[in-house]
Parts: sequence; structure tokens; C-alpha cells
Amino acid sequence: MRICWSWLADSFVPLTSLATLAISFASCGNVTTRSTSSLSADPMMVHQGETAILRWSSTNAASCNGTGFLTNGEAYGQVSLAPTTTTAYTVVCSGPNGMSVSSATITVNTITAVTPSCRPAPILSGQTSSCAAAVSGANDFSSAVTWKVSDGAITTTGDYSAPIVPQGEQVIVTATAVQDPTKSGTFIMTVGPPLLVGLTVEPPIENVSVTLLLICVRRSRRGCGDVGN
Repeated sequence: MRICWSWLADSFVPLTSLATLAISFASCGNVTTRSTSSLSADPMMVHQGETAILRWSSTNAASCNGTGFLTNGEAYGQVSLAPTTTTAYTVVCSGPNGMSVSSATITVNTITAVTPSCRPAPILSGQTSSCAAAVSGANDFSSAVTWKVSDGAITTTGDYSAPIVPQGEQVIVTATAVQDPTKSGTFIMTVGPPLLVGLTVEPPIENVSVTLLLICVRRSRRGCGDVGN
């Protein structure tokens, strides 16, 4: 870029003289304007699977090239990205008077593992257990999970009720991350058969055979609770 300016001044000697003094001054010089660039992410933090907008712009630049994203050589623009991990991006904008570099980082909140557990365990048929899940990850992740069981019933808060199974069985308890449904974990709950209690009828009834079997739903220190006297 060239900037030119001039200065002209006329001054006159006393009226008795016809001489006129004219002074003029002119100057031209070269001024260099360097290229500039900018790069920003909106939002700067996302959960895994979510998208963010990366915007870049420049001044006095003929083209821009990105690292980690495509600019197609444009001096300004935006792209939509869904990074799976925290990623730093860079844009380099070049012009006749040099280049400019800018960077931006999109932070991704990720979940690495879901580990459920239930207490007490094991339990008997018809008994209950309280389940919880330990969720680990990076940055500001969510620890919310959903629950599912292969048998019995479980609430949204992890309260499990075992089914009545005469022979006992192993129940699969699954916790799945709400933020990232591809991340889940399992816990094997052993559900035992009902505790059978035999009673003798006194006095015996002649010619009548009586067999009483009671299912123990809740055990206590005295043996089997909820049976009655």
C-alpha cells in the first residue's frame, strides 16, 4: 500500500514587490499491513457425540488452511465438528505480507467406564437389594445411568427386587451411561432359592399326613422373618 500526501503554502512579500514565494512539499512512502487471523469454537465444551461450530476469519489474507478441519482455502467461514476426544485446531492465513496463525480447542466430556454393584449380594428369592453405578470419565461428564435386569424388577434409582425362583439363578444387572449409551457395565446377582421351613403339627392327626412349607422372604437373626408365631 502506498500513501502519498502533499503540502502547499503561498506567502507574499510586501505589496511593493511583485515577487511571490511558493513553497511546496510532497512525500510518498510504503506502509506494510500484515495478515491477521482468528479461530473460535462454539461451544468450547461438548459431550461425546455432540457437535460444535468452528469459525475462522482473516484480514489482508488471500487464503486460510486448517489443521484438523477443512477450509477449502477460504479466508473466512465455519464448519460443524463432532470430535470424539478433546482436540486442538489451528488455522494459518497467508497474504502478500506474511501469515498469521490462530488456534482453538474443543473440550470433549467423555465416559470411559461404568461399574455397577449391588448390596446386599447374594440374596434369596423375593428379597431386595440396592444397586449403584460408579461412572468414570474425562472433564465434566454426567454420572447418570439407566438400569436393566434379566429377571426380577429394578427401579430408575437402582432398587432391585428378586423374582421367586425355586432353584435359584444368576441375574444380570446392567447399568448404561445416559450421556454415552455405548458405555455400560454389568453385575451378576446370585438369587438363591426360597428358604423352606418345615412345621410339625401337634398333636398329630390320625390317618392324615400334613406337610407345611413356608417361603422365607426375609431372614433375621431369629431365623426366618415374616413367618408369624
